[in-house]
Amino acid sequence: MSSDFVLVSKKKKSRRKADDTTSLLRRISSICEEVSSSSYCDNLVDILQEISSKQELNSFQNILCYGLGSVEDFANSKYQFGLLVSLKEHFKTKVQIYDPNFRKDDLTLFEHYQFDIIEENEFGKRSIDSTTLVFLPHCPHELLNNFLWKNWDITSLKKCVIFGNSIGHFIENTPLKTKETFKYICRVQSLVEEVSLDNRFKFSDVFNDLAVHYISEENIDQLPCDFFDFDEEPNYDTLPVEYRKTLS
Repeated sequence: MSSDFVLVSKKKKSRRKADDTTSLLRRISSICEEVSSSSYCDNLVDILQEISSKQELNSFQNILCYGLGSVEDFANSKYQFGLLVSLKEHFKTKVQIYDPNFRKDDLTLFEHYQFDIIEENEFGKRSIDSTTLVFLPHCPHELLNNFLWKNWDITSLKKCVIFGNSIGHFIENTPLKTKETFKYICRVQSLVEEVSLDNRFKFSDVFNDLAVHYISEENIDQLPCDFFDFDEEPNYDTLPVEYRKTLS
């Protein structure tokens, strides 16, 4: 055996991994405090409370999060996670979370903060039966489109408030042919009110283009009677490559 060869024991590897996890937890704790005390978080909480009261939602019984990405790997995901923790603590609710790119340390982190980890990839197709804040920071539009399809009835949609990329900006900046693939996002625009947030967070790209969307009673009254008759499951086979994002 070469004298330059160093044998690393399993015990040392295990200790180093534990140190890495502890370091991540410490870093995330600091970020959570930073985000929680930010004007962006305060503004978002105020908006959500106002909507909850206006819509008589009786606060949020659940937060559903898709598309966060690996908190261990990405800086933006760390701060978005910090916001998610702040909302969980403020509204004293549970969080259900999934992303196909989560790593082992991400899962350890979620368990530490008592998140419910969704076991399999639902591609956003989860039905809701209680008042839910849908947390979709910069995630593929396919996820939102799938979620809307799965909950395409007025009873379900009235129970959810969506925090994600601006639907108005998406429709404004997307070619007509591509919009045909995202029928549910396009159709729901006539139902929702969109509330923009003043993004003065120190890293402007963490929360850029995110907005709050909720169902407006006034808009419901103006719907044609056959508005919800369309219920075809989304298909993305014809989506142009530049708009196609992996969901697996």
